[in-house]
Amino acid sequence: MQNEIASFIPSKSSIRELKPRPRCLKDIVNLPPRGLTLRRAILNGFAYQVAVDIAKYLNLDIKSFAEIVDIKPATLNRRAKDGVFTSQESDRIYNFAEVFDAALALFEGRQDEAINWLNTPARGLGNETPMGLLRISTGASDVITLLRRIDTGVLI
Repeated sequence: MQNEIASFIPSKSSIRELKPRPRCLKDIVNLPPRGLTLRRAILNGFAYQVAVDIAKYLNLDIKSFAEIVDIKPATLNRRAKDGVFTSQESDRIYNFAEVFDAALALFEGRQDEAINWLNTPARGLGNETPMGLLRISTGASDVITLLRRIDTGVLI
């Protein structure tokens, strides 16, 4: 009986070592997980500090990050005073975080490689840069789809 049980226990050599998941941007800036809480947070508008924290994490100034998510300088100044983004701006900020996290996961936590990929034209995106598509939700969705295809090896 003991030998039968032992045959079901995998040997150490047959167990893949699981790598810890890279800490994602959404966790670092405390964005809620998908679902009702996230939808409400986006509808109510993210705090201005979320964008500041993302920019800091990426070693960017806030104006450069705002440009990526299509927030004009004058609007950014107003949001800094108000302390909160609109739901549309918050949605773009969330889309950026989601795309960045997908790229970070693909590159196993190597932030420089993820950023480089996001700034390089991709054939699967019509030779557009992934970063350039983040201004609209369908662009962000296209980037995430491509990242998933690359990760699974399905490039067609």
